Amino acid sequence: MPGQINRNSELGEIVYSLATNKQYKNYVEIGTWNGQGSTVCFWDGLSARDDDWLFFSFESDISFYEQAKVFFGEKANAQFNLVYGRIINTEDMMPLDSPIVTAHYENHDHQGIYNRFFKYDVKAYQECDNKLKLLDGLNIDVLLLDGGEFSTFAEFEVLKSRTKIIILDDTKELKTKGVHEYLLNDPDWICKIESDDRNGFSIHEHKDKKHQ
Repeated sequence: MPGQINRNSELGEIVYSLATNKQYKNYVEIGTWNGQGSTVCFWDGLSARDDDWLFFSFESDISFYEQAKVFFGEKANAQFNLVYGRIINTEDMMPLDSPIVTAHYENHDHQGIYNRFFKYDVKAYQECDNKLKLLDGLNIDVLLLDGGEFSTFAEFEVLKSRTKIIILDDTKELKTKGVHEYLLNDPDWICKIESDDRNGFSIHEHKDKKHQ
């Protein structure tokens, strides 16, 4: 099943374009899903290159990870890394009783079931290992945050200081809404693109790390 971020979407084409750009080397994606969405957009761009790029995509749900592994087959290797794991701990996730969570879901379509989403994410995180060590010493050129509703802000905090470009999907949802607002208010970051397409997305570039 194709993902929402695909080559026929506005964001998918942006991801593809960034992946083809040889001035960027290191790419990280949080939220592989089944591998048939944004991961394909990265692959299409990166696989056409002949330089030493590096890609990591993290997925905490074993079922989706296995689907992605089957989908990519032998394409997944030491350069194009599909990782079953997480980069934060369960206790780092946004708690259900957080005022931010309560306010967001007060009049939301998922008002009555968001606690199920939380329990699902917690269970997945408890069943997989923390693989942050795979990114040791890696300066990230392009980071796509498209993981869990309750984990994304913590993942952002872990990686923001070494990242050049941050892509956020679902900026109207709890997942990346807080990250988007944080970056808009941080003078060190420039919002390059802000779109209302689907549930919103944005792209931010760090002033001191951008290419001239």
